[in-house]
Amino acid sequence: MTANVNVTLERIGIGGNDSGIRISSINSEAKAAQSDTWTLLGASTVISVIVTDDTTGALEAITQSNISGNVVTLPSSTTGAKSGIVIYIE
Repeated sequence: MTANVNVTLERIGIGGNDSGIRISSINSEAKAAQSDTWTLLGASTVISVIVTDDTTGALEAITQSNISGNVVTLPSSTTGAKSGIVIYIE
């Protein structure tokens, strides 16, 4: 059974640009099942995201088809804590 987790982004630095594009980190968020989703709070549109498994370092294979607005679907069957970097529009 898939679940949704609300993820609070941690902005990296004070940067961004006039278009509202930001870079933030995702620190150790839960993933319990294949195709769980993360709603990235504070983002209106996710441009790109890189997610790794906190234990193995393996990358989660996220493509543009796994992103809809500020919701990211985590397609792999691996579970546990994940971290990452996200580029998004505020």
